[in-house]
Amino acid sequence: MRKSCAWEERVLAAVVGGARDPEVEVHKSACAVCRDAARAALFLAEAGRETRRRAHPPTAGRIYREALRRRREERARRATRILRLAQAGAVVASLVAAPALAAVGWESLWQWVAGLGRSAPDSLATGLQAGGTLLALAGGAATVMLYGLYARWATS
Repeated sequence: MRKSCAWEERVLAAVVGGARDPEVEVHKSACAVCRDAARAALFLAEAGRETRRRAHPPTAGRIYREALRRRREERARRATRILRLAQAGAVVASLVAAPALAAVGWESLWQWVAGLGRSAPDSLATGLQAGGTLLALAGGAATVMLYGLYARWATS
């Protein structure tokens, strides 16, 4: 059970308020209850000052700027959703189309390489056919790559 003293409130008011009353100081040094209460009050007051020093609640302006930033990010994410979908579609289309185009181009390339030993006009005709197919392959691949780069740039 906790003991109490009639001077306890007066001692606590002096300690918390910072007043130096000689009569209170004499009583505090003689009374164990008041001494303990003063020690606890000093500890709690210091802890409160330290907590207030560490805690910096955000200002209204900071909260408002953060809300605006989040809103801008959300709008940008929504606006670029179609670009992300188109980029994914381009990747899928290139993965599906690349083997088929490579098969067509590969045959033409081998025909051209095999015809290098023949006469110049035949070799030239075969080479133009293979070159046209390869040019189409290269153009398609470059288009997909450039679109992918654009989509990356637009979403960043």
